[in-house]
Amino acid sequence: MKPTLISQFENLAALTNTAAQTKWARHGEWWYYSDSATGLLMRVPISDPDDWDLDEHNMQRLRPSAHPVFHHNQTEYSEVISQDISRDGNYTCSATRSPSDDIIRLDVREAKSQRIVFSKSLRGWMLDRIYLSKNGEGIYFTCPSSSHHSKSLWAIIADSRKAQHPICLFAGHSGDNLSVSRTTSQRFLKVIHTSSSRRVFTLIDLDTTQIHSGIEVATGLASKHYTFEHLECEGIDFAFLIEHSGAASGGYLSSFRLNDGRAIGVRCSFNGEANRSLTCATSVYLGKESLVAFLPDGLSVDVVVFSYTYCGNGGITLEVRSTLHLPSHVNSALMRPMDWWQPYVDIAISSLVAPPELLRIPLNRRLCNRQSPSSYLFDVLPKMKESRYGVVRTLSRLDGNSSAGLTMASSSASMQPAKGCLVVGYGAYGRSLPRSFNPLYAMMLERGVDIALAHVRGGGEFGVEWHQQGTRLHKLDSIGDFLDVCEYIKTNGTSLNPDYKLFALGASAGGLLVAAAANMSPDLFDSLILVAPFVSPLRALMDPDEPLTITDWKEYGNPISDLNIRKYIAGYSPLENVPPVRMPDAFLALNELDNKVNNRHALEWVDRMRETGSHIELEIRPGADHAGTWSGATSSQIRILEWITKRLP
Repeated sequence: MKPTLISQFENLAALTNTAAQTKWARHGEWWYYSDSATGLLMRVPISDPDDWDLDEHNMQRLRPSAHPVFHHNQTEYSEVISQDISRDGNYTCSATRSPSDDIIRLDVREAKSQRIVFSKSLRGWMLDRIYLSKNGEGIYFTCPSSSHHSKSLWAIIADSRKAQHPICLFAGHSGDNLSVSRTTSQRFLKVIHTSSSRRVFTLIDLDTTQIHSGIEVATGLASKHYTFEHLECEGIDFAFLIEHSGAASGGYLSSFRLNDGRAIGVRCSFNGEANRSLTCATSVYLGKESLVAFLPDGLSVDVVVFSYTYCGNGGITLEVRSTLHLPSHVNSALMRPMDWWQPYVDIAISSLVAPPELLRIPLNRRLCNRQSPSSYLFDVLPKMKESRYGVVRTLSRLDGNSSAGLTMASSSASMQPAKGCLVVGYGAYGRSLPRSFNPLYAMMLERGVDIALAHVRGGGEFGVEWHQQGTRLHKLDSIGDFLDVCEYIKTNGTSLNPDYKLFALGASAGGLLVAAAANMSPDLFDSLILVAPFVSPLRALMDPDEPLTITDWKEYGNPISDLNIRKYIAGYSPLENVPPVRMPDAFLALNELDNKVNNRHALEWVDRMRETGSHIELEIRPGADHAGTWSGATSSQIRILEWITKRLP
């Protein structure tokens, strides 16, 4: 669908700030960083402005020569909540909390003299992130959710260096979501408000404190990603919006002049192929003169560098400068967010058998024309395919009768047949399994255990349609794909080794996939490994008070209002369908402070599994929340390794 323009912002809501907090920031000829130990905002001169390789490690080395930009009163206001720097580096702002009362103090200072320009005290407020305008006369801050409202965005504008009362720009409503962050150019705040029916994009100019017209699009079930940025081309400011889905069906690509709010279509092509535009990208990053897009082709990815120019009729023309093809066995990710000034982008690539390698792709037009990024891979790609840990191969489809795909790593250290295989599955929310290096996988390969990633419907490996084919009334297709992969591996493994063992690992929604598959075919698996598993979607989705119930209705359906959905979920929900036969042994890891899955359901699943004669080993990670699912404590990986090793022939 085409976006439409709106000019009213009073009804925009706010919930959560998902912007990544950057420790280091460059402004002019200075690097700024926050010293958490002393509460100082420090700056370090850049001796060579073209020294683009200056990173955090260099900053640590240069720290003795740094000097403070400002120093807050540590006695009265010792807790620093947030700090920010104006885009030109002339002003700084700090938000500090008094330990003796419930007061937050906002101080704006001149960076060089540390003279306070103006201050504002807020009693009884909660605050989590501040942003400072260029001239230091505007402070924008987000307030976290409370019992009465969701997160909101507020502003304090100074009049003749006198701070006015806070003004609410975006008032939050329950169930909405707000993302606030700076654009890559640091000049604008981009505000993305998402409700159940629409998503609105707004730019706030930190130079002029002007709020520009928002772009409104409808939201739906499909997993869509949005890139919303400020783009300056030949002195003209644009709002640059891409809806990209990672599928050939694409989305839309538009730019909007901030001067008059006119919508202007962006002409875009990819080597003449109409179906390979930016709208099918999985990730898009914008720099000062270039745009970098990750364009999927099945499991492989093309990293494309575009340059953009003003085409004379009010629009933007994109031109392909260089293309880097990464094969299906290679996992790629941006090493760090693009810096508006840097003439390159760093990409980390790895595989199931190879630790990460860093690729630096030039963005400068001259470099792109002179150097081909593909030449950088001449020595790197072979190591991604085969290393001392093993050999990796991919199958986009198992065979003509199955929709499932497979990425598999086999040990190359021994000529003996593999002892078993660890199959990893997820298949939900349109997310792809990372095909990156994992120390646990490396230790498995060294012990003669293959590693397999099951690409099943419901995931994001093959785009939006692939995701939708494993949601709602099609979830059994996702589980069936996982069973197809496991049967394929077990059949081929036992043909070479009669004692071949099959282990299945699933985390979070992957735990639902693995546990449901085990209920349907318990003899197929020798052991299960579940980490923070979602084992009772029926109970969780019937309880609106559960943290993710309303969000998960889009993925699994609403069993409260739809009887067909309720019956369908009841047919595969793992907790309610444990069969009265001997079930495989299982290792279960739970996070003590998990706020996304209900640990009580998992513990009840343990009881029902034990009633069948299954041996269950339970680990509870103290103090961990759901985010610990994949970051994983080292002790958990060691226990999983021991669990599998004890069961090998």
